[in-house]
Amino acid sequence: MTGLLSDDDVALVAEHALGLLPADEARALEARLAVEPALRAAYRGWTERLAGLLEDLPAVAPPARTKTALMARLFPQPRRGRFWLGLLTGTALAGLGLVLVLPVLRALPPTYQASLGVAGAAVQLTAAYDDRSGEMVLTGITGRAAQGRDHQLWLIPAGAPPVSLGLLPARDMTRLTVPAALRPALAGGVLAVSDEPAGGSPTGLPTGAVLATAFLRAPVTGS
Repeated sequence: MTGLLSDDDVALVAEHALGLLPADEARALEARLAVEPALRAAYRGWTERLAGLLEDLPAVAPPARTKTALMARLFPQPRRGRFWLGLLTGTALAGLGLVLVLPVLRALPPTYQASLGVAGAAVQLTAAYDDRSGEMVLTGITGRAAQGRDHQLWLIPAGAPPVSLGLLPARDMTRLTVPAALRPALAGGVLAVSDEPAGGSPTGLPTGAVLATAFLRAPVTGS
């Protein structure tokens, strides 16, 4: 035994932090992480230790296509006719580019980020939160709720009960504004997705199966 956890549980969280658990075992462990504080603390300890191994790695600039793809995804632009393309030249085009680029630069890097779900999980998504705007961007949302059900996103503050952040939409990207009172709880908090009745939990707490969980953490940057 190690503290409140068995040796088997310690091994499980270590393997999950390394991404070594099979999908069914990972899903079962993620459900336990949502309701077992000691297990969450052990998992957080492992992920922080592993993240520390990356601190001395040099920063690697992403290829230019990454920024282009990100801008196209976050700020899709409607097709314009030839007449408008002819007008958007010179100073006008440069001004448009500045308007598009500045929001992206302000939002990167995020204050906290999390990747929920493993390969084959019922729900997967990536969350990026910017403390300067209070906005959380959810991308890569996969998995759709069954008919008459909804997937609900929760913030589980350290040592406190879950708080709803709203329902996940049936699309692969969405934005939400985190209420000001909840923003301090993001540090060390856990994001979770549960399966709920249509319209969300009737109790204000998760009532259905927990489908995915992940700690919010500051992005790791090279020195």
